[in-house]
Amino acid sequence: MRLPNFNPTKKKFLNRVNYYGQQVEMDAAGRLLVPSLLRESAGIKGEVAVLGNLTYLEVRNLAAFKNEIEGQPFTEEDEKTLNELGI
Repeated sequence: MRLPNFNPTKKKFLNRVNYYGQQVEMDAAGRLLVPSLLRESAGIKGEVAVLGNLTYLEVRNLAAFKNEIEGQPFTEEDEKTLNELGI
């Protein structure tokens, strides 16, 4: 917010937020319909993975997410890093 409106990075960010960001409401069953623009840009078709990331939820294409998880196994180095961070 402190950056001037003509700052190119701020403008680039706001353009994307305004293009992709849309308000939606929950239906009577507590579901949200992800707008088609977001579904298409994220490659979401069919099953999804809904990930809890502490302060927000992330919705991902399930097959792509599984490939990412399988391609980046959790290592002993990862465990060490988390341990050092107290997690």
